[in-house]
Formats: sequence, C-alpha cells, structure tokens
Amino acid sequence: MNLEDIHEIVALVDREAILDRMVGTFRSWGAEYYLVGGLPLPGRRLDPLVLCDNWPDGPVEPEWSDPLLRTCLRSFRPFVWSRGTMAAKADHSALFGALGNLDTASIWAIPIHTLSPYQACVLLGGHGMATDMADMHVRCYVCERAFDHLVAVGHVEMHRPGELSARERSVIELAAQGRTANDIAEALQISQRTVHAHLHNASEKLSASNKTQTVVEAIRYSQIDF
Repeated sequence: MNLEDIHEIVALVDREAILDRMVGTFRSWGAEYYLVGGLPLPGRRLDPLVLCDNWPDGPVEPEWSDPLLRTCLRSFRPFVWSRGTMAAKADHSALFGALGNLDTASIWAIPIHTLSPYQACVLLGGHGMATDMADMHVRCYVCERAFDHLVAVGHVEMHRPGELSARERSVIELAAQGRTANDIAEALQISQRTVHAHLHNASEKLSASNKTQTVVEAIRYSQIDF
C-alpha cells in the first residue's frame, strides 16, 4: 500500500495534485489533521514555509521556539508527541495545544532532513491514533520520497528566511574546524575585521551568544557541513 502511495505521488506533476494525494494518504493513516512544510530558522515564523495544512484554530502562528518544532530539528527519526511521551514538553507546544482534548491527542512528527540545507517536517495529528513505530518508519519513507518529488518538480522554495550567506557559511565552517580569526582571514583572503563581522552576523541570525553556540546552531539548522 505504501509503495503504491509513492508510485501515485511521483506520477503527478501539478503541485496541488501532489499535495492532495499526500493528504489522501495521511487520511488513510488515520490522521485528522496535517501540516506539511519547511522548518523555520531562529526567530522566524512557520507559516510562510507551510505547503499545506488543516491544523485547527486557523493560520499557523508558532515560531521556531515551539518545542515540537525544535524537537523536529534535533531528531532524524519520526516520533510521537503526546502527554504520554512528552509529558514535560507537550503542553508548552502551541501546535499540540490546538488539537484540544489533550489527554487523548497525539501528533506523529516526521522530520525531513534529506534535503540539506532545507529542513522540513510532516505533522499528523488526531485522537486515539495508533503509534506503531514500524509503521512510523515506513510512513517516514513515504513522506521523504514525496518531498523529494516536490523538490524535483520545482514546487518547494528551498530558501528559508534567515539563512546564512555563502561567505558566512565559509567562515563558520572554518571556525568549526578550530581555526582562529587570523587563520580564517588568510584562508578566505579577507581581513580579520571582516571575519568578525561575518561571525557577528551569523550569530545574530542564529540567535547565538558566542562563536561556539553559533557553530552548534549552524550545524543544527544544516547551515554548514561538519
């Protein structure tokens, strides 16, 4: 059944037809609600990156600080978000809170990290949904292939607001290797003042307070390869 889902999705070219087929697949899995889109960088909103959704309570408003989104950024495997599995965090998520009747609500979260530097997720919400992890991994594969196809046919804007510039990435990649500002300046044939300016700009974009945190956040958001 899941292979058929993939074959039917990749046979389509029209954006809305692809997304409609994906939604039909989500429904067949028992999901009441769905949200498909890119993951925002620090301080940015989710809604401009959404490809399709029917999440409750109108327009999607959560920023990057929503703990569910931050867990998607850290996780390379699908996971279940509910009061039973994420007791310490669940009620702090606006996305989870929108489902109502939180004692029975759950979200299947499927992070998509196969399109670096673009990061995305598929969130499937509902009440009383099964949480078999074997099924979750198969469904993760279906969602990854669907995203691959959306990108291949040009229906995903790969640029996310707040991304580092090419030069900022080069500076942070060298900093991640333990290079000093002088080393970086020599390697890139720029002044140390320019190196510090790029480090400062990257830190602001990533809401980081120092060079080490900037490197960590750049890796977390797939802004550099390390």
